[in-house]
Amino acid sequence: MLIIRKEQMTMLQERELQGFVECMKDYLEKNFPDQTESLGEDMLHKEIYHGMETAEQYRMASEREVARYIELMFYLGRDFDTSPKTPWAAPILKDPFSSAANRLRRLSREAGKRGLVTYPETGDRR
Repeated sequence: MLIIRKEQMTMLQERELQGFVECMKDYLEKNFPDQTESLGEDMLHKEIYHGMETAEQYRMASEREVARYIELMFYLGRDFDTSPKTPWAAPILKDPFSSAANRLRRLSREAGKRGLVTYPETGDRR
C-alpha cells in the first residue's frame, strides 16, 4: 500500500501550482507580449498569483476557469472586477445562480460586444 505523507502531498501540490504558473506565463507572453514585457518576470508572476486569488474569490476552481479569468484580466485590466470602467463585470461574477464556466462565458461575450476582447487565433469577438 502506497502512503503519501503530508509533506510529499504539499510538494506535489507546489509542483503542480508552479507548472500552472509557468504555463500561464508562457501563454500570456505569447498573446500579450507588450503587456508582459513591460511588467517584467517578477511582476508577471505577481499578476498571475493575483488573478488566481481573485478567481478563487469568485468560486473558480479549475485550471481552465482560473486561466480564463487571468486572460480576461489582461484584456480588461487587473481589477476589472471592481473597476468603474467595467461596472458590468461585478454583477456577472457575483451571480450566485450561475456556474463559473457560465459566468466566464458571459463576461467574454459582454467584453466582446464592447470591443474589449479579440481572440488572436481567429480575430473573433465573443
